[in-house]
Amino acid sequence: MRSARFLGLAALAAFLPSVSPAQTISGLLVVKDAGVPVANARVWLTTSRGLMVDTARSDAQGRFTVKADRPGRYVLNVRRLGYFPEESDPIRLADGETRTDTVYLLSPAVLKPVDVIVSREVSFRFGVNIKALSSSNVITSEEIDRVRLVASTLEDVLRWNHPPSLTITRTRSGGTCFQLRQRGCAPVYLDGMFIGTDGWFPAGEIESIVVIPGNEAFLRFGSHSGVIAVFTNIWAGRD
Repeated sequence: MRSARFLGLAALAAFLPSVSPAQTISGLLVVKDAGVPVANARVWLTTSRGLMVDTARSDAQGRFTVKADRPGRYVLNVRRLGYFPEESDPIRLADGETRTDTVYLLSPAVLKPVDVIVSREVSFRFGVNIKALSSSNVITSEEIDRVRLVASTLEDVLRWNHPPSLTITRTRSGGTCFQLRQRGCAPVYLDGMFIGTDGWFPAGEIESIVVIPGNEAFLRFGSHSGVIAVFTNIWAGRD
């Protein structure tokens, strides 16, 4: 549901920096009614089709900046532990436009344990009952903690906690391809947002990983490639 809690959606077309005369959105995250800044939140800028364009963290004052390399229609998504996820209405950015606005977040009354949050998100986002997956396909924070000192990226974490259905290969361009007993690279979702098919994300922020085989993810995504669902300590775990 498009969030009515995003104030001034017409003005929201203000959040993107750029590479040439780029499109820029600079914003401030605060708790609704209380007016308290929300620090360390993950802000995503995506296309209207959900493809990631840019991502940033809010600073101690709740400020953030994201960029688009071309004009068009975009959507802002915000994820932060202890707050409901927020999604803006589509934002149209003109060529070279810079916008600024305040985004208001509401905090839920009760925080859920990490495993409850992950299970709920996997069911909602990917249509999969996490209990139906093999335990080796669910990598917990405790398992990740054991390799944090030697793992720098998502790819490293998956190599150390190797699900039996997963093969990690290299693409022609030198990127990472996660294959789940099927052809093609499995898409990687970070806190429910699609980020591509590579393993670039830093291990230090990862709280849990769910590897969903192609036969499980097929009905929801129309693909046999499976899904690598990654959850960070910003959204699903510890600060």
